[in-house]
Amino acid sequence: MKKLFFKIFEINLTNILLLVFIFIFCLIIYRPKYILEVDILDNYIKNLGFEIKKIEILGNNRIGDAKILDSINFLECENIFCLDLKSSKNALEENNWIKSAKLKLHLPSSLIIEVEEETPKFVLKSEQSFILLNQYGSKIIKLEFINKDLEKLIVLSGKGVESKVSDLLSIFAVYPEISKYIKEAEFVSHRRWSLKHASDIIIDLPEEDPEIAFFKIGQLQSKYGFLSNKIKKVDLRIENRMIIKLKERIIKESKI
Repeated sequence: MKKLFFKIFEINLTNILLLVFIFIFCLIIYRPKYILEVDILDNYIKNLGFEIKKIEILGNNRIGDAKILDSINFLECENIFCLDLKSSKNALEENNWIKSAKLKLHLPSSLIIEVEEETPKFVLKSEQSFILLNQYGSKIIKLEFINKDLEKLIVLSGKGVESKVSDLLSIFAVYPEISKYIKEAEFVSHRRWSLKHASDIIIDLPEEDPEIAFFKIGQLQSKYGFLSNKIKKVDLRIENRMIIKLKERIIKESKI
């Protein structure tokens, strides 16, 4: 009887220890702060060498290291396992300059932060400032002036133009050789595009099928060097007609 009692007690103790182990394991996985934030355990883990001593930041050119480090979040403890990877990643990607971020722990004491920055594609011109936009028309940052390294970006203007960036890129795609010389694009009256070529020629595209009109400009340029410094404006708003305004104020009209 005594042996049976001890055997039952041994089985129950084993089950209790197993349940305690499972409970602690679940806490570490799903609620780590309840375990890791215990001061004694935090200090013990740090003394074992699991403490961040080296941080390597990769991929940042426009945003400084200090700004990135400010976005790194910890639980209420200091060992390496206290780093809140998900919260830190979200905080980094809230910065408009950062397209995506990856954080990797290299045990026992290193953290690697790899960011992919946004590439400015356009400058949105407003009344008092400039706003850098990415290829999708999303805001990156507001500027008071344009630096030299940003002067080659296409300047956009017109109400609601940032929501029409994809349409503009579709137009540019039909003739890239001309597109690379467009330096300004105005979205006029919520319906059509007026482009400015690098040679200061204004190209007014029609509301309907602007891609076709832009392609015709490309063909003329390719065959005849059409976009010369003598032309001031090319108006394609009327279907099957091109109105050319020369810099000498001579207006010519021809069918196309």
